[in-house]
Amino acid sequence: MADMGDVEGPNDFHFRKIRCCLDAHYPSQENRTDWVRINIGIRMRAIRRGEGVTESERYLADLSDRAFLRLWSYPNVFVDRRAGKNTANRQGKELCDLLVVCGDDIVVFSDKSIDWPTGDLPLAWSRWYRRAIGHSVDQLKGAERWLRAFSDRLFLDRACEDPFPFSLPDLSRGRVHLVAIAVGASQACQDHFDGGMGTFVLDP
Repeated sequence: MADMGDVEGPNDFHFRKIRCCLDAHYPSQENRTDWVRINIGIRMRAIRRGEGVTESERYLADLSDRAFLRLWSYPNVFVDRRAGKNTANRQGKELCDLLVVCGDDIVVFSDKSIDWPTGDLPLAWSRWYRRAIGHSVDQLKGAERWLRAFSDRLFLDRACEDPFPFSLPDLSRGRVHLVAIAVGASQACQDHFDGGMGTFVLDP
């Protein structure tokens, strides 16, 4: 494979920008080769990325494409830890709703859209928190454990036939960031705080 510095032609400026990106985020030659193979067209197959299942997951995927770029963002990543008793129909288990990999940083997103329950405020809050935030945190912690133990067992499809397209960074030096996104309490927040944007109050 040719080194990026050997590329010449009318797109030199574009390739110089890519070279700067690689130098900054992919100092490892192994990861750099993976990146070039995937994103510059030196590849054997197309990458079929997930698009999100729910409306909020699709919004998250679109936002991540614009914030992190498509080459780093992978919605709906699965692992080959099969669920279910019928082995013939078992499918992979979803690791997270969005996985972002950039250099030595991995960002794991869990997105939960939970309707605000009926009932008095303390009970409704307890129920919504458990379903929207508590379950997200559990999923995120489980995802981090899997990434640290089985980083080579990631897939882009539920059937676990399409492997994750490149190697993850060495997590002995890498950083894993866990992000829980909880949707469904906006109107309840506006009602409780008498207006505002419907977001939670930050209380450091």
